[in-house]
Amino acid sequence: MLRLPSLTSLNIAGNGFSTLPADLFASLSSLEVLDVSHNSLSSLPDGIANCTGLRVLTLMANILTALPRGIAQVSSLQELHARCVCYLIIIIIFNSF
Repeated sequence: MLRLPSLTSLNIAGNGFSTLPADLFASLSSLEVLDVSHNSLSSLPDGIANCTGLRVLTLMANILTALPRGIAQVSSLQELHARCVCYLIIIIIFNSF
């Protein structure tokens, strides 16, 4: 498990990943920018909800079919870049803005 609580930006674009470790986001509460574009991801770990400071999420050029429900808990999210994401179904319930 990564123990980088001060990390604010993570770019793992273009690495051909088909999955990400389930515990990847366990200690990344300071993460503000995440780029996982240009991989072969079909899902994101539920633990992304731990990234409470996430402002920018880039998902382009993956094969995502859904986002984890926990993404709705990331109230700081301002930008979601999902252009060219095949079959993406976003089901997010916002309780308040």
